[in-house]
Amino acid sequence: MKNLSIKNISITLIVSYFFIIGGFIVNGQSKPLQIRIDPDNTYGGKISDFFERVEFIKLDSKKESIFGNISQLEATKDRFIIYDNDTRSILIFNHHGEFIAKIKPRSSEEFFGSFTLDRKLSHILLNISGNKFLTYDYDGKFIDETQVTLRYERIFKLSNGYYALNSPRNLTKTKKDSMSNDLIFSSDLKSVSKYYFPYNTKHQGYDYNLPLPIFSDQGNNTFFYSFPYSYSIFEMDSDGIIQEYNFVFSEKYSLPMGFGTDSLFSKQRKEYIFNPDHENLDKYTFIGPTYKISNYLIFHVEKISNRIFSQNSDFIHNLQTGITFSLNKLKGDSISDYLPVLQTSYRQNFKSFYDGFLYSTMPSAAYNAMIKNLNIQSDTLQIKNLNNNDNPIIIKIKIKK
Repeated sequence: MKNLSIKNISITLIVSYFFIIGGFIVNGQSKPLQIRIDPDNTYGGKISDFFERVEFIKLDSKKESIFGNISQLEATKDRFIIYDNDTRSILIFNHHGEFIAKIKPRSSEEFFGSFTLDRKLSHILLNISGNKFLTYDYDGKFIDETQVTLRYERIFKLSNGYYALNSPRNLTKTKKDSMSNDLIFSSDLKSVSKYYFPYNTKHQGYDYNLPLPIFSDQGNNTFFYSFPYSYSIFEMDSDGIIQEYNFVFSEKYSLPMGFGTDSLFSKQRKEYIFNPDHENLDKYTFIGPTYKISNYLIFHVEKISNRIFSQNSDFIHNLQTGITFSLNKLKGDSISDYLPVLQTSYRQNFKSFYDGFLYSTMPSAAYNAMIKNLNIQSDTLQIKNLNNNDNPIIIKIKIKK
């Protein structure tokens, strides 16, 4: 593909008491924070420079609990809730790795998607086909089924009882200018109480409906919201936007300005992403999951090349000093059994954050391969006698404050 010309269009509208600038809503009381990063010049270090504790947790691999991969993980006080895309099931384990329950589709017509947690009620809200979700408790017991009148693709339960709904974009773009919104808040799943992030349906459509972690649950009734093709992320709660973060990456990793919003790219966006020229493989297409812990912002970036292989995709940014470190460059030491906690070759990244701990995962075969490659004695490891066909392991990490 030839280089696309650059054109930046800013849309200014007023919706309720929020100000929409360049297509995003900014709470009048919060000033966007700009973060400049040159990924090639980020720092490395040791695991113990940033983390004070690393635990490797083996999950039960009994016949009824075996699964393929961890597509989504959320941690609670004493549970791991896992969505496995291979078996289309939800699996529940305690923090010792002991199997609790498995939730399977009730029929061949039922399709499981992502899930969210109602942490106040200790419920799992599981998206299924047909614009509805199922509610289970943390032990896998079915509670009820809820029909949703509003169109949505993903859902997040807020502490005040409201829901944040990500609305899917249309399969076909409209012929005329028309405004819609990516995110809405609702109390009853029938009517909208707040609208966020407007876009023009004439120029932006289905190529935004990607299986990405647009909601990053902070475990404290706040979340980060992200967009495909955008370098802006938003920290939000039930009152709206807490803080906007705008990332500026070096040119090598940046999409053309206005790539996600400008009408100029409307017909070229799909080819640029899914049939890329070699020089565009390192372009960042998405930021997330994202977690804020004390003065640190921890985030993962998706590249066009992530469909194949990617390096240097996970970062920790100090909001006070402005210094950014690459988590993929951190070397294992005694607190991590001398193993790295994030290996891009195995598509690792942090998948969950709760109560001061970050959670990552690793395939059992990858764990064994690293031990062999690094020549680590098994008697020094937290996990011993792990088979390559066992369930993935969970890595629980406490960050230094």
